[in-house]
Amino acid sequence: MSGESAVTVIEPIWRADYAEACFHAFHSFYSLPNRSPADDPWPAHGFKWQPEEGESQRDLWARYARLADDNFANQLAFWTIVKREATSVTWAEVRTRLGMTDSNGFREILWSAIKCSMDDDIRSAGETFAKSVEAAGIYLPSSTEIQPAMEYRIGQAFKNAGFFDLRLTSEVQDYDVAITVDDLISSTPIMAFVPIEYSVPDGAPDVRLRRPNWVPSEIYAPDRAMKCVVEYESISTDFFGTKEALEAARLDGLFEGEWLPHAFSTLGLPLD
Repeated sequence: MSGESAVTVIEPIWRADYAEACFHAFHSFYSLPNRSPADDPWPAHGFKWQPEEGESQRDLWARYARLADDNFANQLAFWTIVKREATSVTWAEVRTRLGMTDSNGFREILWSAIKCSMDDDIRSAGETFAKSVEAAGIYLPSSTEIQPAMEYRIGQAFKNAGFFDLRLTSEVQDYDVAITVDDLISSTPIMAFVPIEYSVPDGAPDVRLRRPNWVPSEIYAPDRAMKCVVEYESISTDFFGTKEALEAARLDGLFEGEWLPHAFSTLGLPLD
């Protein structure tokens, strides 16, 4: 497939001068003052939902609705603390602490620590890795979603490139809302801007259920001159844009990451 055809498939509305470049900003580990991963129920997501003996369907739905709202509130509260107080810890620092020299192996083990690999050996290595990192008081990054610990720097990147008004959406684009650079730079996590919709299940007409929302995973300028996106289960935030926008964003100075190989001929960036 030609480069032009590939771009058409990936993003039909990309402009003709869209740079053939992508910057992978690694999802950072982080620490919190006077807190430890062992002390926090978050960022563990979800909740146990099992019928209780003798519980009616109506009561079951009511309990589910309450747990869903509590789940969202707890997640928002934790991400707010992360955005306000987190200190980012780089992959390089974690690798050094754990004496891991293989960068590819590190990525594979980190991904397994977050998502759990199907490979028994990698899954075991991931579990050991997670315990070692958490014992050092360091929180693992998450996958799939925009990282609260990185939102300020993402806002700075768009600001550097001259953008102010932005759009926020999910992987499946089940919502698309307006945000600004100021929202990203503020202490409020962007998940607070995700719209909430409720449905009423059969058999429980007086119970509203929060519709499961897809996590925020893409921020873009309205003219698509620059965007960042986190693919499903990815542990990096990928920046795309025109040559001018990517150069102005000064991504190298904001994030630990890497450029795709073909970006060097486009942007004249040095190889490490």
